Amino acid sequence: GTDRMQGPALGKYRTPELILDLVLSKSHTSYFQRFRHTGTELYASSTSFLLTAGGIWIDMHNDFWTWQNAGWAVPTTLMPTVSGLDAANFIQIKGHTDLKKRINTCLAPGFACGLNPTVPDFIPAQCIDSTHAGWQFVDFTAQECPLHYGFFAAIHTAACDTKRCKNGGGTFGFFEAAEPLHGLEFATFRDRILANNPALKLRAQHENTYVASDGRKIVFVPLPKNKWTWGIHAIDGVKQQTDLHAWPLAQGEVMNADGSGLVTITNPFLRKRLTLDMRDALNPKRDLSDY
Repeated sequence: GTDRMQGPALGKYRTPELILDLVLSKSHTSYFQRFRHTGTELYASSTSFLLTAGGIWIDMHNDFWTWQNAGWAVPTTLMPTVSGLDAANFIQIKGHTDLKKRINTCLAPGFACGLNPTVPDFIPAQCIDSTHAGWQFVDFTAQECPLHYGFFAAIHTAACDTKRCKNGGGTFGFFEAAEPLHGLEFATFRDRILANNPALKLRAQHENTYVASDGRKIVFVPLPKNKWTWGIHAIDGVKQQTDLHAWPLAQGEVMNADGSGLVTITNPFLRKRLTLDMRDALNPKRDLSDY
């Protein structure tokens, strides 16, 4: 409320430049960030879009079965930078139809997977190439597309191949989003993906390998064995820690914290780092430095 805003407005404290830049300057802010607290959060930011994981259901056990304090999982979304107020209008991984069984954590830079991928009706047909079976390619840079979001997307959808997947809604798959960098055109983006994945046959509960438009090899499981298992198993041959219980409090290109009281916030563009050291609660330390 306004009572909480008065202190910062009237006091001498000012938000450090490196944090304001991270929040406001999308033109050069790209990062992948993970948080593990009672639940989990994942974000992948790029100039033209933000990928946000929908999370998992968390029962807080103290609301007398009203679920008012529960952590609800929402769809994983591909959010444009320049427009959009309703998440229902975004390309999504909706997840399990039973909200308490959603596992919407399969997210990596420019990539997300899970149950029930959806291209909303809000996106006009003139933005979409649906001529390739199982694929929808979206060009938000095309002149004929009225949504000038400035990026490309590829969505692959398959019918469920297991009972557990079918019980979750019927389809599964993934999407990739990419910037038109270094002269990349939509046709090249589409054709690279099709050429990199000529015989793609997905399995809902097993490892799949997808070769992205930029050549990255992503090994993923759209429907993990449980909600504490990350669906991203490897990126370019580097195995990932899939046990969410083993993740630190924060890990990524912006914020890192191991739970000991030491927190670092990094701005790669400005090459500045803020260190908050609260390991000695009675003598907290704050350091702003270049790196």
